Amino acid sequence: MEDTCMSHVCLLFYSLQLERNVSFHFSFTIPLTFITIYPFSLFFFLSFFLSSSSSFSTFLFLFFSYSLSFFSCFCSSCSFSFFLFRLFLSSFSFSAFLFLLFLCHSFLVFVLLVFIFFLSFFLLIRLCLSFFFFFFFFFLFLCHSFIVFVLLVSFLSFFSFFVFFDINFTLSFLSVSSD
Repeated sequence: MEDTCMSHVCLLFYSLQLERNVSFHFSFTIPLTFITIYPFSLFFFLSFFLSSSSSFSTFLFLFFSYSLSFFSCFCSSCSFSFFLFRLFLSSFSFSAFLFLLFLCHSFLVFVLLVFIFFLSFFLLIRLCLSFFFFFFFFFLFLCHSFIVFVLLVSFLSFFSFFVFFDINFTLSFLSVSSD
């Protein structure tokens, strides 16, 4: 009984047209991230060199760059949330999947609840990362010294790992959908 239910679930997930939705994610989220977030790392290098002067234009430049970085991180999280919303709610077969859960409500309900929990936890982590970036840049704005350079290098190394993880996550989705 459970094996046949799991095979039905696999067929329904395949009928969710993962290839179309994942290609949408690849063509929307990744270019949006590259257009918004990653070029602003240049602002942080420039702000480090401009931090020695205490003019009002430097203050505006730093404030503008940190605000844009927060906004771009938030846009990236929203675009990924929009991809998940489109993946699970835009397809007609999602209602068929809910009807299947209504028919056999034992093990599958537990699996779905665990899946939704981890999915929401992952989205919460991305949103918290957006707020973490904002407060991190605000801290950099407050202290202009050698520690800014150290924190900047550590942040960029962490950020490059985050970029690598984001691209690998998308490419793994593409490889699963092509199978």
